[in-house]
Amino acid sequence: MDELGAEQAEEERLSDVLRRREMLTNTVLTIGPEAVPCAVRWIRDRPRHSWYDELQFRVESASRARVRLPERKDRSWEALWIFQILGPTAKQAIPELARLLSDEYLCGHAARCLAAIGPDSVPALSNALATGTNQVRRMAAEALGVLGPSARATAPLLLETIRTTPATASFALRALVEVETNSTTLLPLLVERFADSNTAPAAAYALACLGTPGLPFLLQGLTNHQPTIRAAAGAALDPSFQRRATGEDPSDFYARSGRFDSIWGNKMLSEVMAARSSASTNFKRESITPILVKYAQHTNAAVRSAARQAMEQLDKSE
Repeated sequence: MDELGAEQAEEERLSDVLRRREMLTNTVLTIGPEAVPCAVRWIRDRPRHSWYDELQFRVESASRARVRLPERKDRSWEALWIFQILGPTAKQAIPELARLLSDEYLCGHAARCLAAIGPDSVPALSNALATGTNQVRRMAAEALGVLGPSARATAPLLLETIRTTPATASFALRALVEVETNSTTLLPLLVERFADSNTAPAAAYALACLGTPGLPFLLQGLTNHQPTIRAAAGAALDPSFQRRATGEDPSDFYARSGRFDSIWGNKMLSEVMAARSSASTNFKRESITPILVKYAQHTNAAVRSAARQAMEQLDKSE
């Protein structure tokens, strides 16, 4: 696993790297389920901040020369690679991973490993979503999002989480749009949550994933009076995220979600900076108009209408 995670050496060609990684991946596949106990142990033994870290700091502070104590190796990410390679053949680890999922420090790794195993992990993740702490519920919801439609049976539980647990509602919203494929069922809820600045980013993500049915509401959001909603709509309509949301650029849930958060963060920063300057109106027009012009030519009538109405609203706001 150390070699599998090694970076490309200067003398290596890309073809050599790919060949090496294929060979090592096949080695893990050959070992098969026998690798599972080792991988679980690597997660369970993930180093925690302790007296050891304080001792290292004191040794370095007291020494003129740089003295390093023996490193505590963190192999938890290598464990995740093992589960990603083995997939469903590692399902024997589900009971132990379910126990690790209840630990707030380990739940992120445990949830990702359960998602890598596949649909057999749904009961363990559902239980964590229903009974865990907020942090555990967030990780469980994200893992269910990775599983997508194969976790559709958890849609009612995700809906209940959205309605009753504000701290995890946004995570459940993103997961819900991945597991539930019926846009007619989802649209009213997403529109309602998009109007709430606390859940607007997650709802915007979900509206983008719905495709064309969600576009009119995102276009309307571009001229909303709340910066959070405007930024969320702008992030959801960003071309690079749209390609991921529509499947044009294949990506998994973690990659899509991370990309959205990055774009949304940048747009929120721009909103804050514009609000502090005298060019707020110009900023809105310059950032929003190109998007509205693009969608005013859309093949769907509802999308075209929403874009044109938003352009009119933008004119009135000046």
